[in-house]
Amino acid sequence: MVLEGSPLYYPRFGFEPSAPLGIHITLPSWAPPEAAQVLRLAKYDPSIRGRVVYPPACGCSTACAHSAG
Repeated sequence: MVLEGSPLYYPRFGFEPSAPLGIHITLPSWAPPEAAQVLRLAKYDPSIRGRVVYPPACGCSTACAHSAG
C-alpha cells in the first residue's frame, strides 16, 4: 500500500519510506522525499519495484506501481 503523507504521523501505522524498497512516488515540490511511504502487507513481494503512476482522473502527478524489470 502506498501513500503520500506525513513522515511524522504515518510510521505509527507501520508505513516506511518507499525509496529504499525501490518504489518511487513523484511528490509535489513542497513535500519532503520521506512523504513517499509504503506499508508492506502480508503478501509483500520485494521483487515488485517501480514508479507509482496516478490515473488522469485523480488529478495528481503520479496509483499503479509499474515493475521496473
